[in-house]
Formats: sequence, C-alpha cells, structure tokens
Amino acid sequence: MAVENLYRQVVLAHNREPKRFGEMPQPTHAGAGENPACGDMLHVALRVDDGRIVDLRFSGEACAVTIAAASMLGDLMVDAGADRLQELRVRFARLLLGEACDPALGELAALAELARHPARHRCALLAFEAVQAALSNAPIDAAAADAARAATTAAGGDR
Repeated sequence: MAVENLYRQVVLAHNREPKRFGEMPQPTHAGAGENPACGDMLHVALRVDDGRIVDLRFSGEACAVTIAAASMLGDLMVDAGADRLQELRVRFARLLLGEACDPALGELAALAELARHPARHRCALLAFEAVQAALSNAPIDAAAADAARAATTAAGGDR
C-alpha cells in the first residue's frame, strides 16, 4: 500500500471514529491546546494515578489530522507518564522532519506523509501539547472538573 493511501486511511478512520473521544467523569488533570492559525482547539482530560495516566479522553473542534493524532496518541499514553510523552514527542517530531518511521510510534507512524506538508505539523503536534498541558497542571477536584466540562459544552466543544 502506498504511504499516501495508508496516511489517508488511518487519518480518516481515526477522524470518523476517534478512540478516547468524549468527556471523562472526574478527571484528575485537564489541559488544552490551541492552533490559532486554523482555529483548532483540543481539550484533554486525564485520570492520573501515581504519575501514570490510567485514562485519557479528549474533546474539541479540530481538523482531521489533529483528531486522528489525538486518537492515536491516547492509546499510547495509557499507563505512561510525562517521560513517555516527551520521548514520543521527540520521536514524532523526527518523523515529521522526514526521518525513518519509528515502530515505537504505533499508528502515529502513518502520519509520516506530513513530512511533505510542514504547514500541518502544528495540527499533528497539538495533541502532544494538550496532554503536556494537562500533566503540567495541578490536580483538579471534582467541582472544577464539572465546571470545565460545562464550559466546554457551552462553548460548543463537542464534535
């Protein structure tokens, strides 16, 4: 299968039925990432236990590349921590610069085609930014999580 076809198929599949898309009841951490150039906004909710992500959900309005990257990254981050996120981000950035595919990236490796489209790099990296923001933020309590969910829903943040 040609790389371009794999890229299209994987991105479309994850955009149509993204994994881990939706709200999370009682997250311990939340963060967001925004791409002002195209208007993409991604919200990430995490449940973190002892420094490890035990669950991850995302929501927002974003392009197919951003949604697909968030969907793929979500599965890679379960049972991982900030060190793993940074490791994956470095590997993924190398992929976007045209370096060889890295098996550690899982399905994210299908986005290698973006090396030919630098304007889309920010879209592909937005999920990493949002997860990092969530991990960097102080743990939240249930009341704050409910308020964040209500604000996201009121702002039209659901797909």
